[in-house]
Amino acid sequence: MNDSSPSRRWRRVDALFSDALERPPEERDEFLREACGSDVGLMHEVQALLARATGAERVIGERAGDFAPSVVESASGGHTGADDEPLPHDGMIGPWKVKRELGRGGMGAVFLAQRADGQWDRQVAVKRVKRGMDTDEVLARFRYERQILASLEHPNIARLYDGGAAEDGRPYLVMEYVEGKPLTAFCDSRQLGVDERLSLFEQVCEAVQYAHRKLVVHRDLKPSNILVTSDGVPKLLDFGIAKLLDGSMDEHTPRTRTGVRVLTPGYASPEQVRGEPPTTSTDVYTLGVVLYELLAGRRPNTAKDEPEAPSSAVVRISTADGNSLVPADVAAARSTTPEHLRNRLAGDLDAIVLKAMADEPERRYDSVSQLLADLYNHRTGLPVSAQRPTVLYRAGRFVRRHKGAVAAAALILLSLTGGLGTALWQARAADRERDAAELARLTAEEERDKAEAVAGFLESLFAASNPLAPSTDRLDTLRVAAFLDRGASRLQSQFANQPLVQARMLGVVGRVNGGLGRYGEAVPLIEAAVKLHREAGEPYGAALAESLTELGNVFMLQGRPAEAERAHREALELRRKLLGDRHRHLAASLSNVASAMQDQGKMSEAGPLYDEALIIMRSQTPPDSAMLADMLNARMTLAYRLDDLDTALPMAHEVLAIDRALLGDAHPRVARGINNLAQMLSRAQQHEEAEPLFREAVGMLRTQLGENHPYVALGMGNHAASLQHMGRTDEADSLFREAIAVFGNGPGRSNPQFAIMLSNHADLLAEGGNVAEARAGYESALEINRSALGERHSSVGVVTGRLARLECEAGDAERGEELFRTALAILLETLPPEHARVGEVKSGLESCGVSARPEP
Repeated sequence: MNDSSPSRRWRRVDALFSDALERPPEERDEFLREACGSDVGLMHEVQALLARATGAERVIGERAGDFAPSVVESASGGHTGADDEPLPHDGMIGPWKVKRELGRGGMGAVFLAQRADGQWDRQVAVKRVKRGMDTDEVLARFRYERQILASLEHPNIARLYDGGAAEDGRPYLVMEYVEGKPLTAFCDSRQLGVDERLSLFEQVCEAVQYAHRKLVVHRDLKPSNILVTSDGVPKLLDFGIAKLLDGSMDEHTPRTRTGVRVLTPGYASPEQVRGEPPTTSTDVYTLGVVLYELLAGRRPNTAKDEPEAPSSAVVRISTADGNSLVPADVAAARSTTPEHLRNRLAGDLDAIVLKAMADEPERRYDSVSQLLADLYNHRTGLPVSAQRPTVLYRAGRFVRRHKGAVAAAALILLSLTGGLGTALWQARAADRERDAAELARLTAEEERDKAEAVAGFLESLFAASNPLAPSTDRLDTLRVAAFLDRGASRLQSQFANQPLVQARMLGVVGRVNGGLGRYGEAVPLIEAAVKLHREAGEPYGAALAESLTELGNVFMLQGRPAEAERAHREALELRRKLLGDRHRHLAASLSNVASAMQDQGKMSEAGPLYDEALIIMRSQTPPDSAMLADMLNARMTLAYRLDDLDTALPMAHEVLAIDRALLGDAHPRVARGINNLAQMLSRAQQHEEAEPLFREAVGMLRTQLGENHPYVALGMGNHAASLQHMGRTDEADSLFREAIAVFGNGPGRSNPQFAIMLSNHADLLAEGGNVAEARAGYESALEINRSALGERHSSVGVVTGRLARLECEAGDAERGEELFRTALAILLETLPPEHARVGEVKSGLESCGVSARPEP
């Protein structure tokens, strides 16, 4: 082969280097002697590159296999070889001022730079194609890398900021400059414990899951591609070798490397080694290897049929990269001892790591979200799917999670169901005097701790009954409801001498009722809990704030936003006093107050509260993803109501991405996110794109919650409105009627959400000429809105305007004008004058032959 062309020479070096990396170190020299033949210089070039592979992996840019030996650079050094290309003569690449070179690769060089015109004050990394390498194939690869990077915007992925062509026509990319340490080195240097390491790893998983949602597989995950900044933020790098799953770029994807597999030995999945196409399962495997190394201090021996469990590896001496690994040193880097480390990894973590690293993709986690769910369950003491779901194992999770509270909680659980047997009653009778004496000696603090432990145990059992709880477990909600009915009546008299236990239990049972849509049952229970916490006095301010928050949340679900605002404001002031200005619970209260104000039409006052809450929430380390998603969802709703789709639509995408990463694809919160995204698209008149999303959301909710849940009815109503916009009126009418029957026969019949559904159906009826039924629908919606929201709420104005249009079109212009003027006055009080709803009413007045000017 003629290697006189530099570009051909680099490709030959690169191919041999990649093939050599796949072989054990002791076989590489023999392989190169045979492959290079008489070209001793070529063999030496590849050998030099192998020796310097670790140093060749840059902060950003290309893998080691893309760097030729004559251009491998350290981050701070310079090279004076004959092949060097000087820095740009004016120090500029486009508008970017070069400060120094970071490194060079087969395709080009990477420079540290800064915006010359002052419009951008942070440092960036600029990658530019090397002169002589700007061939069609290299430029195609460069464009491919740019498209992948441009599709990824995540706080834990190094971002693409800019791109263009320099004065000489060569393209460049401007990327985030990440100054940090590889993941494992960062953790070891700070002697982070297992829990802290898992927290960082979960952030990495969230970034990978986000990329998968964008149909991008990384293919080369390893610690050197995961840098952690000095303030503890992991950044995922090197998406330049990633793969788009949807094949949308296949005809443009560079093919100059056919037969060369993109992988790093020690981290590559079995299917990568076999040369099979990469999938999301490929990244699951490599994440498992990274987690193994993060926990055990060494990479697994994948040559065995089944890798050694991390808990076994940490208690034996081994050799890695020519260095001996001593158990005491590995444990010290994790701030523990070898025996404690072994015990910490044994069980759940062993099972999680080995499942992620299973040889056959079908035995691994189906997605990164499933891996994340198991890590979350392990962290919170819940059973993990990687373990065999035996009764003994699941019971052990509960005992380990709640320890001493289990016995007391079990008694409470049995007493709530009335299931105590004769022997238990006899035992209690025999010990009653002793128990009473013991309870009398409890201090208030001990009572509070017991209340928390007992309630926490029961809450973990009930949490799965709430369809929007961030849990992957689901319960039979009908049986839970029956259980609650049997127990709630006993709670009012039970534990009379333990008011804090009683208050906490009332709150739990009330919240579960609310999650089931049983708002009427929930309110008195939570109000009783609030009363008990008030009577307990100032030391229990945090518990009172929690009960007030629960009460406000149920008021919101009932369509009572004014009462909800009062409860949430009191909780906000308590939390500000107790927690300061940067706590996540304070952020939650700010968001809750904003939501209550939003539902009262106080839009301009709600926005700043939401924004303050989001600033606090995003500053948390690590952030509470589920809480952040809820806040974004509320802020998105405000933007939607204000017709600010530029704000609302990105938030809808972010909420859906967060919930999918946390919970997988089959969860009511994910269905909610799909529904809301469809709402945004529908408001943007993209009905063809919105309708299948509505259909998907309703199907998911039916499966997960049953036919008669209020959320199912709401989803059906939204889907019906979408069908109406598309002219599919018969389907829309049928679906509206089904949704109204479900909602109207349940606890939500006084909810403003039901009013929206009635009003939308009335629109459809009016279009079809069914004036009488349409009028009845509008009037029912007005009655609900006035009762729940007050006479001057924007929702009252909107429905009044629709009724006015109906009357005008039915020939009663006088009645129509009166209603239009009422609607316009209400909307001008509650919405910006340029809002679409205001425009609709003005248009209606004009169509009725009346001036749109308000009456003097």
